Amino acid sequence: MSAPDVFGPNGNDYQNISPEYDMSRIGISIDKHGTGPQCTIGDWVTVHWVGRLKDGRVVTDSKMEGDQRPKTFTLGDHQVFKCWDEALTQLKQGDVATLDCPSFYAYGDAFTWPPVGGEPIPLNSDIDFEIEVMECGRTPEFVAQSPQPVTTTMQSGQCMWLHWD
Repeated sequence: MSAPDVFGPNGNDYQNISPEYDMSRIGISIDKHGTGPQCTIGDWVTVHWVGRLKDGRVVTDSKMEGDQRPKTFTLGDHQVFKCWDEALTQLKQGDVATLDCPSFYAYGDAFTWPPVGGEPIPLNSDIDFEIEVMECGRTPEFVAQSPQPVTTTMQSGQCMWLHWD
């Protein structure tokens, strides 16, 4: 028997101890524990996922869409669902977890066609995401840009006329 849901929903092998409102709305069940570093805001995170409606219909799957590669994004930079930005801070590299995401932290009331095809996602549908954290804890490496040459046909103090046909 798990402790009461004082700060929001608890899941299998997870206890929500965060008093933040957003985290109190998201359920996390950890299916497999990883051994890597904790994911933190600002890290690059790489994940595979499957998203299902509550009736079990798959609406998104990283291994069925596009080039079947995992998604890499900056955690906390609003590049993915708000549910992911919030919940992934509770996970480690190597974790496999199920996120119970309320509609307003996923597709919301936007009319959306599922990336895997089929019927449109019903408005305001809660989504369960099975997330596999492939990598996290990596800080982006920035490559120094070489300065661009400054060239112009303009001469200082001279007028230039353009003729447009």
